[in-house]
Amino acid sequence: MTEKMNVAKIFGENVFNDKVMQERLPKKVYKALRKTIDEGKELDPMVADVVAEAMKNWAVEKGATHYTHIFQPLTGVTAEKHDAFITAPRQDGTVLMEFSGKELIKGEPDASSFPSGGLRATFEARGYTAWDCTSPAYVREDAAGAILCIPTAFCSYTGEALDQKTPLLRSMEAINEQALRLLRLFGNTTSKKVTPSVGPEQEYFLVDKQKYLQREDLIFTGRTLFGAMPPKGQELDDHYFGAIRERIAAFMTDVNEELWKMGVAAKTQHNEVAPGQHELAPIYAQCNVAVDHNQLIMETLKKVAYRHNLQCLLHEKPFEGVNGSGKTMLMRLISGLIRPTNGTVSIDGKVLGKDISFPPSIGTLIENPAFLDGYSGFENLRILASIHNRITSEDIKATISAVGLDPKSRKAYRKYSLGMKQRLGIAAAVMEHPELILLDEPTNALDVDGVAMVKKIIQKEKDRGALIILCCHDPEVLNALADEIYHIQEGKLASHHIKEETA
Repeated sequence: MTEKMNVAKIFGENVFNDKVMQERLPKKVYKALRKTIDEGKELDPMVADVVAEAMKNWAVEKGATHYTHIFQPLTGVTAEKHDAFITAPRQDGTVLMEFSGKELIKGEPDASSFPSGGLRATFEARGYTAWDCTSPAYVREDAAGAILCIPTAFCSYTGEALDQKTPLLRSMEAINEQALRLLRLFGNTTSKKVTPSVGPEQEYFLVDKQKYLQREDLIFTGRTLFGAMPPKGQELDDHYFGAIRERIAAFMTDVNEELWKMGVAAKTQHNEVAPGQHELAPIYAQCNVAVDHNQLIMETLKKVAYRHNLQCLLHEKPFEGVNGSGKTMLMRLISGLIRPTNGTVSIDGKVLGKDISFPPSIGTLIENPAFLDGYSGFENLRILASIHNRITSEDIKATISAVGLDPKSRKAYRKYSLGMKQRLGIAAAVMEHPELILLDEPTNALDVDGVAMVKKIIQKEKDRGALIILCCHDPEVLNALADEIYHIQEGKLASHHIKEETA
């Protein structure tokens, strides 16, 4: 029996968050720092000195001996350089613990830190780290001890981005500026800032460490390059609803504890659709904070896996022949949600992203359907239908009934089961009778009756002349409904089968 965990007590205990700042900073200093965080005001150096001293004292109480300006370089791997808080020894042999505002705000790695073809002027700084005060500092505990981590941006002396945080912050500022212009246009004169948010999902694979070490392809590339097809496919015992094995559950518990201490709101954990695949999803947060949290999540997953004699693979789809070959990404391309880096998507001779932004008549169910939590199914669909005003309330009710839901129900969407959510997503995709319908795994979370319902609806839409693109792992569904079947592996077309017409 493991020691009981009090989540509310440990959450954010290693984060220099707003609560800690209010407790440890003088009122004037706290207000000045909040203006910098909330409004982007320039930070006074004297304020920075006070904040740095308070941050250092707090971190030292947590056992921290070093600090680091942590950033995300263009390689996509978190980078850091550690400096101790100690000063030069005094004459009596003792040392002081110091951390100035200048050290908090900016770091100057010398030119030897960068590839330069052998030509180095090591006395000159060629890159500068700048404190991102909108993302809170935190103490990270690991084998190296406790380290005060300060989220930063990393730029060249000419202002060029050397990391992934700088473009993100610049794009957030651009969104803020243009969004405020729109708000003013619509009469909003009080809003001062518009902040985008994001909630990234982190999928990962766990492999036994000993088996991992026997595979050089996994060691060097993080994915399989050779070998036979997996001995199992999509039998659902590793699916979302499968019980989480005790070894994996113990791993997840340790991951959650570390993340919660660092203020990462890790909420959802479950098996994913492929063997050995799992998922962790945090709650939505301010965009740059969420990105920093995702870096922490990936780092923590790999670190904790090592302690459990496991290896965590963060490659999107490391195993050939299991779910994740690029079918959902293709759906997103066709729908216009993303733009292709190579090639084009054309509909009726018009190129997406060039001639048109989105298909003119389309219904989609791509991954998990998203609706307004506080509204009923009918209210959600009525709001969607109001965009084009092509159908009536009676049409909406008829579609809701067709997917096996009650159009008169006042139950809020947040109280829906997974199967009910999936049914409502299908209703949203077909209710306007579009010319093009994209359905990504429409039978997910559905029982036998639900699968029969999907078949019936798809057949009905086919009969009226709609083009339906169906992504599905159920061969029975595909064989019953599809006129053409494309087999995609790792983003490439593996085979194409046209069903012969029967007399």
